[in-house]
Amino acid sequence: MTRLGQHFLADPNLLHKIAAALDPGAEDVVLEIGPGTGNLTRIVAPQVQRLIAIERDRRLASECGMRNVECGIKNVTVVPGDALKLNWHALLDTVPDIPHSAFRIPHFKVIGNIPYYITSPLIAKALTPPLPERIVFLVQREVADRLAARPGTKPYGALSVGVQATCRVEQLLVVPAGAWCGSRRSPSRSSLPGRRGRSARSSPRVSAGDASSCGTRSWPPPESPQRR
Repeated sequence: MTRLGQHFLADPNLLHKIAAALDPGAEDVVLEIGPGTGNLTRIVAPQVQRLIAIERDRRLASECGMRNVECGIKNVTVVPGDALKLNWHALLDTVPDIPHSAFRIPHFKVIGNIPYYITSPLIAKALTPPLPERIVFLVQREVADRLAARPGTKPYGALSVGVQATCRVEQLLVVPAGAWCGSRRSPSRSSLPGRRGRSARSSPRVSAGDASSCGTRSWPPPESPQRR
């Protein structure tokens, strides 16, 4: 199934692995980009405090919301709209129980299967301060390779430099073509970036993959205040 340049992942085993890469916790607030019909949403939501899902396709947004209700999931808000145009932090501020640090940086995580044609702008937006604690993105294989590329290799370029200046990138998993619902999409991979000079536990991370990739990033550094 594909709409607005987006393919939907249907394999439950892979969905659970992607959700696990987010390292969901009971106090977490998660922002999901492009939930589609909510296959990943309904795996992540029971493990976190709150999930806000942004879906550009209003029909899919409505369907996702209805399926969540049918499944008894009450901690999800589905927002119809363009993730590139919406103010993510303003959406987070509408949820009163989201924890904030002493510096008013919201502690939240981001996850999503993002369309190829807006991959770079969405990554740039996700890496705009105040930064998420962790990001997991599914992206096209070539994008994943560029995100995780090492200096001196062919895929290494401006995207590699820009992301790796802020994050440490690791490839997390490969999503095979057959796992996508109704598509002939190529395999995908996930990777994770962390902030330079920090430990893997505290550094920002972004993930990349074969046909799609998964990215995570951690924030803030160890010396920053803990969650309240």
